Amino acid sequence: MAQYNWVVITTVIVYFIIITIIGIWSRKRLRAPTDYHIAGRSVGAFVNGSAYIASYFSPASLLGLPAFIFLLSYPMYWALLGITAILPIGAGLVAAQLRRYAPVSVLDYYADRYESQKLSRIILTFAIFWGGILYIVLSVTGMTLTMVAIAHISYLWSLFISLIIVIIYVWLGGMIATTWNAAVQAWIMLIAAWAVVAGLVGKVGGWGALWHHVVAANPHFFYSGPYNKLFVSVLTKKNFDPSVLYVSGALGTILFYFTWHFGALSMPYAIVRIFTATDERTARWTMVWASLIGNLFYIALIIIGSAAAFFIADYHPEVQALVQANPKLASAPALVKAVAVLKYLAHKYAVPGTEVPDYSTLAVAEAVRNSVVLGLLTAGGLAIAMPTIASWALLMATIVSRDWPAYVFERRLPPEKEIFLARVTATILIIIGGLIAIAPPALILDMSGAAFVVLTSTLAPPLFFGIWWKRPGRLAALIHYIVIFPLTAFSWLYAKYHWGTPHAFFLDPRYATPHQAYWIFVAFVFFIIVSLVTPRPKEETVKKYVDALHA
Repeated sequence: MAQYNWVVITTVIVYFIIITIIGIWSRKRLRAPTDYHIAGRSVGAFVNGSAYIASYFSPASLLGLPAFIFLLSYPMYWALLGITAILPIGAGLVAAQLRRYAPVSVLDYYADRYESQKLSRIILTFAIFWGGILYIVLSVTGMTLTMVAIAHISYLWSLFISLIIVIIYVWLGGMIATTWNAAVQAWIMLIAAWAVVAGLVGKVGGWGALWHHVVAANPHFFYSGPYNKLFVSVLTKKNFDPSVLYVSGALGTILFYFTWHFGALSMPYAIVRIFTATDERTARWTMVWASLIGNLFYIALIIIGSAAAFFIADYHPEVQALVQANPKLASAPALVKAVAVLKYLAHKYAVPGTEVPDYSTLAVAEAVRNSVVLGLLTAGGLAIAMPTIASWALLMATIVSRDWPAYVFERRLPPEKEIFLARVTATILIIIGGLIAIAPPALILDMSGAAFVVLTSTLAPPLFFGIWWKRPGRLAALIHYIVIFPLTAFSWLYAKYHWGTPHAFFLDPRYATPHQAYWIFVAFVFFIIVSLVTPRPKEETVKKYVDALHA
């Protein structure tokens, strides 16, 4: 066991040496606030596309999505590949236009396009901090679970170590360090995911054997949502009603697809990558490279999630001891046996109960019983968590250190004070996320879904229509923010804490509506209506922030 641990730890140490060298190198290039906030707009398409996908995916992808496939016994390939499929569309829809506009903060376009420098920034700060804190919590949680797999120490000690590492990481070089490290980390996580796939395929005896095991473990695994009882019952939990299985399953399938689909083009921590591109052409190709890398990554995650139940049940090192202690497990379904393994590991390392399924990807790597594979995956787990934490922390720190002093209080800070305040703010946000991560409020993917639906519903309509439609003005935007943000946040929280699951429709819990994602469609319709009945923007605003972006 000691040798096994040292191979994993050595792999991770090499990983930390690489990102530290990049951080020290990038710190020497840090000369102005724009270098800290948006990497001086100096990043090429391939590096930027790699960084985009590393920041965008987060542990919600590496750990959360395979965990959901594991729990639902449903591959969800339509949702995962759909996320990255829309990215090239974003090259023409938002990327070139936003890069031509050249903002520094994610709030700049909303403030300028909708003629509200103070009020827009104040209201949207609350929405962005809602999503940003959730993303820091889920990423810190994912990083902590990875540290548990690396060092085999308790969850709390792993959390403490993770916070120290990521705070140092954010202080080193701002967005320059974050961008270049994220680009490297994108390929580490891609190699790590496929290393796990190679390990499990080799273990079971080939692709044909893998297919046989998946189907044997659950004959209904590839049933579509409207016919998959486990899919709907897991989403609605105790509210499951077989009489509405078809409608509920169809709703769940459609809304799962759109939960992340529109968010790929409007989530602030992803959009900020457009600001770091060198020019408009680079911004377009950023989205193309992100799509190509992302699809390769998602294919690996689909395979890992599909195999997780039977593979953990058959091959994990702890299975035999658990079966000996409880002989009934020997004849239990693969999913039940795998959950028993995860619960045992959670108890052993004091992992909070909500995070038991999120360890499934790491448990698959442990079940491969190859220390190099586990070392690569743990490095990949750190690689996918750290860029997301850093991107969100820096994004919110930019709002606190630049937007509020300059536009809300109208007292711009000197460059050195702006950078210092940004670092302090990022550190405080990470510590807050770490405190919440002691007992995470939900599964990693559930926290991601909450952030996605709230932020996409609040931010996407004003962004897309602002770029492509002259009609919406200041009052339409403000009404939209004030109505949609509270409604989406409330409905998610109500469903989660009143009905017991955020995937149950908050007005009728029998229906599966993943993360209340219907709000995305409602928000677009609502924004169109309020835009039609409220005053138009000034003509000079339209020329500068609509027409000029398409010239």
